Amino acid sequence: AKEFIRAKREDGRLRQFNLSLLITDGFMQAVESDADWPLVFPVHIKEKDEVDLADAAQVVWREWPSHENYLVREDGLVACKIYGHIRARHLWDMIMVSTYDYAEPGFILIDRVNEMNNNWWCEHIRATNPCVTGDTRLATQYGMLPIGELHANGAALEVSVDRRSLELEGRGVETRLAKPAFMTAPRAPVYRVTTEDGYEIKATEWHDFYVERGKIKLRDLKVGDRMLVQSGKGQFGQQGSEDLGLLLGLIAGDGHFTNRGNDQQAAIISLWGEERALADRVATVINAMIAHTATGDLRQYKVSPVAVPERNNVFVRSVLLARLLEHYGFSAATKLRVPEVVWRGSETCVKSYLRALFQCDGTVNVSGRSLSCSIRLASSQPDLLKDVQMLLANLGVFCRVKQRRAAGMRKLPDGHGGARAYACAADHELMIDGESRERFMDEVGFLLPLKTQRYLDWRAGKALYKTQRFTSKIASIDYVGDEAVFDTTQPDHNA
Repeated sequence: AKEFIRAKREDGRLRQFNLSLLITDGFMQAVESDADWPLVFPVHIKEKDEVDLADAAQVVWREWPSHENYLVREDGLVACKIYGHIRARHLWDMIMVSTYDYAEPGFILIDRVNEMNNNWWCEHIRATNPCVTGDTRLATQYGMLPIGELHANGAALEVSVDRRSLELEGRGVETRLAKPAFMTAPRAPVYRVTTEDGYEIKATEWHDFYVERGKIKLRDLKVGDRMLVQSGKGQFGQQGSEDLGLLLGLIAGDGHFTNRGNDQQAAIISLWGEERALADRVATVINAMIAHTATGDLRQYKVSPVAVPERNNVFVRSVLLARLLEHYGFSAATKLRVPEVVWRGSETCVKSYLRALFQCDGTVNVSGRSLSCSIRLASSQPDLLKDVQMLLANLGVFCRVKQRRAAGMRKLPDGHGGARAYACAADHELMIDGESRERFMDEVGFLLPLKTQRYLDWRAGKALYKTQRFTSKIASIDYVGDEAVFDTTQPDHNA
């Protein structure tokens, strides 16, 4: 037992395993009374003649998860040979020290769990998995990567952790060493926790969540609990560049892909109104990028802005750019999700992507009496907004994602001078206000001066005192099915 508790003190040993203990009521009573605790193991049927089953000094009868090849009494209890004794309080202190110093082993009060189990009549719980699904992204030195992928490559981790979960003073983020991600179960029941502001995470019912009332397992969370949201800037990867982030953001916002014939896709960046001023810069960036991919005469691939004066529009089109972006997994099918190169991108790449996206689809919303101001991003794609919400959280920007208008039929211009009803998707909006609005403008902002000036005009002469809690109220907890689940732990704190 002592070796199991201390197993992870040796660096690299059992690093892909999540170690846990089942603690019984009997053990806790022994701790409380400072009594001795017997160290036991089941008696194999081949050992039945080696012990006196009637001698309480040699054998105790215990519940055991498996009966195969063990001596079992009529009441279902298993004969366990006593190999020694240890003071229960000493063993408990050993567990506490190891859990604090190495985040292992975890433990569960198994008798209490079964006592409170709503399915007591049809099941007996013997083990748990405190973990998240493989698509859960962690902020690491490699960027925001899915934990399932981190498990697959077995990389050593440095993770971003909110200071409040480490019981440190103030808000913000700390970087901590963490064990390589490990799979805790190939299949386990999973629940989705969703907050009123659109934040989501999928995990098993034993996963720990940090809420304002403490560190709580998912099964004990309540609708209305306020979950902690990252309150400072985390880590970023090394991929991408400012120019790549710019193009990806502009295409996600006001661009599209079109078929040019012969199975050739072209990427088109449309620039409207004030954004037409970006045309020459965009063309220069595209030409620099495709120069490394073109074969033959580069002049036939070189792009130039095309003006459409009657529509107040300029566009830039490139077949080679579409091929290049496909290399990054960015295409017509994926453009309305944050691309992997941005999730893994440098801080410069991430900010450039967000800046271009907000330039296209973002607004500065000032209330009627100029009492409040928010930065907003509109989209009919809630998954895109939730992706952006995660990128902003890693910059220490709190935001809300809300549905603004339900799907339905709407009367819109038909392109022939009239109007007719069209089936329209629901409209959603991401909103940033309070101190996060100031942080957004300092860290990201817009590409061009018009929206920036609208914000500066509102801000002029105002003392901005509104702070934020960086918490979000839980709106729902729903079972979503069974999935493979993963975890990681920190040597200095399990957070």
